Amino acid sequence: MAEADYSQLEVVGKGVLSQDKNLLAALKDGVCFHCEWCAFVHCEKYDYVYEQVKVLGNEEWIKKRSEVKPITFGKVLPNQKPFNSGKPSYEAILS
Repeated sequence: MAEADYSQLEVVGKGVLSQDKNLLAALKDGVCFHCEWCAFVHCEKYDYVYEQVKVLGNEEWIKKRSEVKPITFGKVLPNQKPFNSGKPSYEAILS
């Protein structure tokens, strides 16, 4: 029996197809892109959001993370574009 984890598969595909060096590095480092977007949208640090969601299981932050998942999958906020289609790029989000 085989098991596969398709976690963030869409983001992995975008990284491979775009060859965005920063996105590929983040994938290699195991960044949770849902937490990354949640931190960006709510003006928080990634480490804080990651801890709230993944370590502490804070229901409020888990809900906020779920609400931004469409952004990770290419649906965007007004005036924002998905990866590799103009600014902001992944690099712009991290800065």
